Amino acid sequence: MNSTLRPAFRRIARFLFVALLLCAAQILLAQEKRVTLVLKGGAELACTVTDIWQDEIYFEPASARDAYKYGEALALEKIESVRLSRNRLMKPQEYAAYWRGETAPQEEEQTPPPKAAATQPVATPPPPARESGPGLRVQALNLDTTRVKGGIGLRYPEMPRTESTPAMAYSEVADLLAESGMAGKLLYEVSAGELRRRQLTNSQKQLVDALLQSRVWSSRKRELRMAHVKAAEEFERLATTSNSLFEAFRFRPTDSQYAFLEFVQFLHAENAHKFLDQWQKVESVFSSEGAWALRDVLNNYDDWFYLYGQELEKRGNSR
Repeated sequence: MNSTLRPAFRRIARFLFVALLLCAAQILLAQEKRVTLVLKGGAELACTVTDIWQDEIYFEPASARDAYKYGEALALEKIESVRLSRNRLMKPQEYAAYWRGETAPQEEEQTPPPKAAATQPVATPPPPARESGPGLRVQALNLDTTRVKGGIGLRYPEMPRTESTPAMAYSEVADLLAESGMAGKLLYEVSAGELRRRQLTNSQKQLVDALLQSRVWSSRKRELRMAHVKAAEEFERLATTSNSLFEAFRFRPTDSQYAFLEFVQFLHAENAHKFLDQWQKVESVFSSEGAWALRDVLNNYDDWFYLYGQELEKRGNSR
């Protein structure tokens, strides 16, 4: 292998593993708040729970469409069940008690393997070690955590080498990356590396393939496309019927064909979704649905940039 490519391979490997550690920590901390509310009647609402007060549950919907439809609170009596991580189901009152710290979550009971018959002369081989499913923890990787403590002088730990990695493990890691909002950034880096003729290892290729086929990633793309289309339509309406965009933001696109993409980049650079005075400008110009759609785009900027923002880079490279 060309020695000049080895640092690039190591950077990709380090990025993949550090990304895995970071997103695993984020998911383990937030997995009990990020739930799906199964409503009476069959409808489902993916959201992040922010509070439970008396007989109402307060939440932030995962999509602008659900935010407009359901608002930010529902009565517990309207909820059939609460689906947590690993497809665990709890009754709304049980989840409320768990949220208040009154009870502990009930883990799924594992069925013990059948015992060998007494008359069987040959001993039954032990069941294979479980590679996925309820109860799987990051500690199963047998990592040396002492090597990742401290921010300054961080030494990147190496992934333990095994003969093979099951496809299910790649699928779970891919879902984890997608759920934590890191899929777009990773896929963008991989795409940029391929354009510079950087080759991936077989395991890296399998992880990327699993990410591209991930149902969680497909769902995020679908929701993000809906938000993008809604925000872009309202932007075009405002741009063609009034001068409010320039008056509120002093924004003028350099290319009318990419005006909305430039506007999203402009808002992201201004951190408009993080500062109240900046976001009030958005709400004063856009409708409530349009503002929610823009917030979805900005909150998932890395994923959005992989899907749409690269058009701006391609335009710059073609000049």
